[in-house]
Amino acid sequence: MPSIPGVARATVLAAALTSLTSSLPAWADGGSTSASDDAPLRHHGFFFRPELGLGYLSMSENAGALGTVTVSGLSGMAGLALGGAVNNIVIAAHLYDSVAVNPQVSLSGTGQSGTSNATLASLGFGPEVDLYILPSNFYLSLTAGVSALSASVNNESVSAGAGFAGKLGVGKEWFAGDSWGLGMLLGLSFATNTDTGGQAISTWSLGLEFSATYNRFRDPESEHEVVPETAPSAPAAPAEAEVAAPGPTKDLAMCGHAYDHILELVAVWAEWNPDRTPLVGKPTRRDFLGVCGDFPPDAQECLVMPYGKSHRTECAPSIDGLSRTQRYRLDALFFTPRSATPAEPAAPSDGVPTTPQ
Repeated sequence: MPSIPGVARATVLAAALTSLTSSLPAWADGGSTSASDDAPLRHHGFFFRPELGLGYLSMSENAGALGTVTVSGLSGMAGLALGGAVNNIVIAAHLYDSVAVNPQVSLSGTGQSGTSNATLASLGFGPEVDLYILPSNFYLSLTAGVSALSASVNNESVSAGAGFAGKLGVGKEWFAGDSWGLGMLLGLSFATNTDTGGQAISTWSLGLEFSATYNRFRDPESEHEVVPETAPSAPAAPAEAEVAAPGPTKDLAMCGHAYDHILELVAVWAEWNPDRTPLVGKPTRRDFLGVCGDFPPDAQECLVMPYGKSHRTECAPSIDGLSRTQRYRLDALFFTPRSATPAEPAAPSDGVPTTPQ
């Protein structure tokens, strides 16, 4: 009976997933917003997806007079994709494996079969292309690259040459914020290798994996856009107030960061204005950007939590320096009107609280 082919024992990826995820910067949590808001959805930017699941692994090789030797069994599966996305298309480097412990070994020529004291692992690495379908967030995945096959039989490692690897998958993810998606992936992987005698070896694996994907789901134009005058916005400012004409283009990156922490901003704004009645919920991203985009850069930065909370002294002049119209429009995003006819908003001297020193 020929020896079971393989390369050095495959790296187990599962233990690394937790540490890799925890090492992402703090901004990677996408804040407290939800991708169900009315802003356009689109995958873009940095992409990171660990995968972990269970499946079935099978390897077969022609053993001459003994027939075909087949090694198969239940396997653990893991993977890691790292890359970027543009317009719902992901290009990433994908490392994945499937490992079976004590698999079944059978010979077609003799009819013999039994459980082996062995570990069989198939490893693949190569470029991956994913296509996301929104708003359902289903996706199709294709990886093509190089394969390695490893086995440990009775505490001895045996090896095979590198070969071709491929993996097809279909997945579904559920939004868990503006940046995270949790889901499942059904994947079919296959590989071809050769043993030391030049004999072809075929391997395939089928399994279901759970995934946690980090990738921005918002349309990037929602953070760097020209805000049309007819776009939905907060209630109109008083007619007699003088409104500065907006420029042709607004850089709303800082306002986008502020909206990533909108619930924290809502709470802080209510704390800074204890005499006002907060609205239920939060403003939409588009409404917030339409108001925030007219603010000076220093005031926009002070709306980013927790920066605004940790720099209250520095931010007080920036917030207090907003015009009455700007302050009115911002308050209208968070509080109920002071009266049934908000045409005469209260000036700061009439009781509008200023930022605490």
